[in-house]
Amino acid sequence: MGLGIMAGLTLGPASMAATGNWATGLRNLWPLAVVGIIMTVIVMVGPKVAPQGADHENVDETAAASNLALYKRALAQPLTWIATLCVVVASWFNQAFNDMTPGYLALDKPVGLGLGAAGAGSIGSLAQIGNMVGCLLVGVLVERLFKGKARPALMIAFAAMAVGAALLLVPGVNTNQVILTIVMMITVFFLGWINATALGWVAKNYPASITGKLGGMAQGIGIFGGLAGVAAGSAALHATGFYTVSTLIMVGVALVGIAVSFMMQMHKHQNIESPASQTLASSGL
Repeated sequence: MGLGIMAGLTLGPASMAATGNWATGLRNLWPLAVVGIIMTVIVMVGPKVAPQGADHENVDETAAASNLALYKRALAQPLTWIATLCVVVASWFNQAFNDMTPGYLALDKPVGLGLGAAGAGSIGSLAQIGNMVGCLLVGVLVERLFKGKARPALMIAFAAMAVGAALLLVPGVNTNQVILTIVMMITVFFLGWINATALGWVAKNYPASITGKLGGMAQGIGIFGGLAGVAAGSAALHATGFYTVSTLIMVGVALVGIAVSFMMQMHKHQNIESPASQTLASSGL
């Protein structure tokens, strides 16, 4: 995903510069959307995994009923919604960050930093390297550094995101392109931790048969967080004419994320399976 964002931040300004019009530049990126549609159709109608066993229909019906019961029990767990809320907060920050920072970097002073579309695209693209590295390393870091505990990893990540967003407003940071790039790289490095840690926690602590549903639910609800992030940042920019309040909203959202992730260990797991089945592992907190 980070690689896609990096490519977009490079191709978008280049397309706009080549056409001299931002609307035309965006329109010329239509082949990417076509590729996405084709890939989606392939997944929808492509080969499916063949069921195993003699009595497929009875096995499938029994498994479906059992999985539905497990899913309903999982939805009654407070930690299910705490993990989902972490994804929502991260989505808010992520979409706000990717929506606000290009304009903040590119627009002329005093509204922005005056780096132009090309400069903003270059810094934004380099910053996404931090996101990719964070996504790749977070699994190892959570298991080895945090002993498999999601709560400290999430709290540290949200705290780093809050500090990184705040530094975008600090003179000496936002006036030095090298320092600014490093700050943005570190910020999205920790941003890459959130979904992987929260959804990884779900995968470790819930029955494998429902982790896909729970992860999909968290990501689906997270879309509304992303929508709120863009809406809040745009409304603040429209009302004030500057990016200060929009950026402070991102800081506040990250601070909310610290509070939400702190609650990851304030509830105890309850067994959502039968006594003979695997129980939810409280050690995965």
